[in-house]
Amino acid sequence: MMSKTVTVSIPVYNGEKFILSTLKSVLNQTYKVNKIIICDNVSTDNTVLIANQFIDDHKEFDIKLFINDKNIGFQNNFIKCYNLAKTDFLVILHADDLLKPDCIEKQINFFTKHPEYALVGGNVDVIDANGKLSIKNNKSEDLYFQKGEIYEFIKATSSYLPFSTVMYNLKFCREIEYFEEVSLGPDELYWPVLLQQHPIAILSDSLIDNRSYEGQLHIKNSIKMFGEYVKYFDQKLTRANLETTVERQFITKKLIRKQVATISVNLGQEIFHYSRNLKMSSKYYFYGIKKYKKIVFTRFFLKSILKSFSLYN
Repeated sequence: MMSKTVTVSIPVYNGEKFILSTLKSVLNQTYKVNKIIICDNVSTDNTVLIANQFIDDHKEFDIKLFINDKNIGFQNNFIKCYNLAKTDFLVILHADDLLKPDCIEKQINFFTKHPEYALVGGNVDVIDANGKLSIKNNKSEDLYFQKGEIYEFIKATSSYLPFSTVMYNLKFCREIEYFEEVSLGPDELYWPVLLQQHPIAILSDSLIDNRSYEGQLHIKNSIKMFGEYVKYFDQKLTRANLETTVERQFITKKLIRKQVATISVNLGQEIFHYSRNLKMSSKYYFYGIKKYKKIVFTRFFLKSILKSFSLYN
């Protein structure tokens, strides 16, 4: 197998609880990672101390810690991780996720067979804060999307790829500006843009342990950031304009409208369920109805309404 160089970049803010196990998962790969980059976004806990100690304990590996002068936001920290990589391939790993031991090897094997692809992602097993398995991946089919298959990708994935599973082929990805200046969903807006130029794939295998725990609950953010969610939803609709024909633009926009409406109604349901904030819950409901009026007549919508008022279990 031709040797390909790989960087794993880890953007982090206040990640003292999990950063050590995340770093260990990178070192424990069956395919050696050439460089590890840690981009700290001015953490106020012991993240930097733990990272520096890890670097001191593993001097035989190329590990670099970069500390931002100020908190530049999660999106710009991702971009910094991207720009610092100088290898053939790159994985940007959330600081609380864990790479499976053969994650990098599987991705390199894929690119060896399919060098024309711009990225390969995968699926996840979900673990809790203590590392205990809570959801086991049951996918069994690899997904391949050829150049221009934007509708097919969005229909199959809703533009969602587990971020930490993605390995970028930097030869192709650097042709396209990485991530837009948005607060929400920059990765989900990026995948269709990349797909317009190059094929991408999603392996059925679990490549990471994705950590999910109560501290990640985003209901408060959903309440505070309604305007940002609307901006993100509206930008998501513009992905339809990447299609090459009017007919494909039409069906893709209709598909995205339905998906955006579903997400918005779901957020409205969660906000009411967890906070009883009827005003904000209603905003999300009505935005969803505005984008896709037929959602009112779907079984999903009725169940969501009933669940919000604790009448549906």
